[in-house]
Amino acid sequence: PALPTIGAVELAARLQRETVAAVDLRPAMAFRKAHVPGSRWSIRPRLAALLADEGRPVVLITDEPGLAYCAASELATTGLSVSLLEGGFSAWHAAGLDVEVSPNLPPDCDCIDYLFFVHDRHDGNREAALQYLAWEVKLVAQLDALELQAFDLSAAAH
Repeated sequence: PALPTIGAVELAARLQRETVAAVDLRPAMAFRKAHVPGSRWSIRPRLAALLADEGRPVVLITDEPGLAYCAASELATTGLSVSLLEGGFSAWHAAGLDVEVSPNLPPDCDCIDYLFFVHDRHDGNREAALQYLAWEVKLVAQLDALELQAFDLSAAAH
C-alpha cells in the first residue's frame, strides 16, 4: 500500500515536540555512521516488538521505499499510524539537518544484517576469507524444502 509521506523539516519539528516516533530501517552500519537524532534502528522482523508500547505516529526512514511498504503492512494490525520520510535519509541530509553518530549503537549483537567477520576477507586476511567461505557454504543447509525447490543443486553435487 502507498504510504503518506512527511518532509524532513516537518519530521524534525515533530521529533523536537516528541509527537512522532522515527524508525530507521537502513542497514545497521549506515545508522551508526549517521542517523536522524532521536530515531531508533530496526529491521523488519523486530519492528513490531520495538513499537509494541508506542502510541505516537511512526515515521519510517529508508532509502528504499519498498522496504517501508513491507514494514508498514506488517504494522497494519498494530493500529499505529505509519508514514514515510519523503526522500529517505538522503533528503534529511540534503536539508542540512543535524545528524547523530553512534559507533556502537546498535550494538554488534543486534547487527544481524552485517557480517563482522567478513569485512577484511579481500585484504589478504586468509582467516577471514576462510571463515566467510565456510559461512557461505553452510547457507544451503539452512534452506527449507520450499526454498530448496527454487534451486537446482544437482549440478553443484558433481
